[in-house]
Amino acid sequence: MSGATMTQGITGNLLYWTSNLARLTIGILRDPNVPSRAKWRLAFAGVYLVIPIDLVPEKWFTHIGYIDDALVLLTALRSLLADTDEEIAQRHWDGRPRDLQRLRSALIRWDDKVRLTLRNLIARLIGNGSGEMSTA
Repeated sequence: MSGATMTQGITGNLLYWTSNLARLTIGILRDPNVPSRAKWRLAFAGVYLVIPIDLVPEKWFTHIGYIDDALVLLTALRSLLADTDEEIAQRHWDGRPRDLQRLRSALIRWDDKVRLTLRNLIARLIGNGSGEMSTA
């Protein structure tokens, strides 16, 4: 595969996912059948992304400063899809149906890994070297 063909493939994929995610998100936000709590979580994520205060400031941590933004955005998107009925989500998705399922599965796996990592980190920080949170 030539460099130009590969770039076109990456660009095409990026456009495919970006446009479908935008349409999905806007459609779900406008849909009256989606619980407002999920919509508020996404609104919070949007506000967090535009305010100049970050948990990990980009100004000080150039390459890792966007991690907190990504975590907030992905968590909000995961929540939005988890609280939205599959049929409603499919109605607002222009892409292939299997891609929406792949997106949901990837967000669930990502969320599970992040939660486990954070739980283990907290356990280590509070002095429980086993990686499990103490019940005492």
